[in-house]
Amino acid sequence: MTTSPQFLRSVVDTLPSEVVVRDAEGRILFANQAFAATYGRTADEVIGMLDPDLWAEFGRPPEQVADWLAEDREVLATGVTREYVERIERPSGEVVYFHNIKKPITLSNGTRCLLAMYIDVTEREQAEEEAQRARAHAAELAGIHKTAVTYAHEVNNPLTGIIGLVQVLIEECLDQPEHLEMLGEIKAAAQRIRDVIHKLESLSEPRTKPYLNHSQRLDLDDEV
Repeated sequence: MTTSPQFLRSVVDTLPSEVVVRDAEGRILFANQAFAATYGRTADEVIGMLDPDLWAEFGRPPEQVADWLAEDREVLATGVTREYVERIERPSGEVVYFHNIKKPITLSNGTRCLLAMYIDVTEREQAEEEAQRARAHAAELAGIHKTAVTYAHEVNNPLTGIIGLVQVLIEECLDQPEHLEMLGEIKAAAQRIRDVIHKLESLSEPRTKPYLNHSQRLDLDDEV
């Protein structure tokens, strides 16, 4: 059973991934419709064009174009397939991720070429980034709660003793207004410390706000 080039092209053109074959100079020998459509052309129109020219036309920085071409030549020189995920920011500002596969091949006429496939994995990578942010957030919250529990254990017991003793002194100094005022301030400050510890223990969504010398501190104002 023989397979015609037209049939092979029709199969490759059904792939959502971008497929292109180019030589060491970056000249396109074959491309499917998905690849050509990225540059607003048909598959036939891009054949014979230099891929670096397309990259530059599409707004890729010269240094990135040079890196990609050097990478292609390294794959051809070493004969080793290269596979990796690349983050690309398009001129519009949109960020996309591609799983790139670059494999050296030899045509029937003996020409060494590069077969490249670019698979859009943006949704997968964005989901992973979101999962990483969620894990980091959970770890941050766990650290805060651990600190709060430690503070509560180390501070609340002696603090309760201080508040109790101050209350005893207040009751003994009812006829001494000057002492009552100072003792009231001490009690209020101790209760404020206790309230802050309670807020830390109850913290459900850590937020920060600016503090001295451009630093940040936890915002406990809205916590219960």
